[in-house]
Formats: sequence, C-alpha cells, structure tokens
Amino acid sequence: MALAVSVVVRYRKAVTYGVHALLAALETAGVEHELRLGTTPEETAEHIRASEADRVLVLWSFYSPDAEAMAAELATVRSLSGDRGLHIAGACTPRPSRSRSSTRAGTWRG
Repeated sequence: MALAVSVVVRYRKAVTYGVHALLAALETAGVEHELRLGTTPEETAEHIRASEADRVLVLWSFYSPDAEAMAAELATVRSLSGDRGLHIAGACTPRPSRSRSSTRAGTWRG
C-alpha cells in the first residue's frame, strides 16, 4: 500500500519551522507520510519523481531576499519532475498586513 502523503522539502538551513508544524499535524491526524529533503533542484525533482505516495506536497520557502532565485528553482523542479505534486510556497514577510504569508506556488508565475 502506498503512503498517503509524501512531503518533499526544498531544504535550506533556515527553513524548518513550517515543516515541523506540518509533520506534527500529519502525525496527529494519523496520516501515513514520508519526508524527503532535496538540497538541490535536481535532487528535489528526483524525490518527487521517485515517490510512490498517493499525494506529493512540495514545500518551498520564498523568503524575500531569495524569492527570485527560488522562483527560478521552482520552475526547474516543476520541469524536471513532470509537473507532479502540489507545490506550496511560504514566506516570511516584514509586513503581513500588506502581503499574504503564503501562496499556492502553482498559481504564482514569477
């Protein structure tokens, strides 16, 4: 039986808090899941392609100084992985009232 959810994270040292919260929620809900950490766009795409889970969530951090570079990586990963998975981008913003703190990356075309 396949896992219900595969969580693939484009891992960067400063990007851990949201991942921990999501994993705790999945565990609390009793959802079978796995965690895969990709340290490069190519490794991230390989994790997405290799997953046998029913659903693949791909987590990204679009922290303001890195947003442009991460948008380019997102495009690369989507291309290399056959556009598989639900890509979710989160960002820490200096003024949350002026911009949303997260977006579904699939609708963002930087």
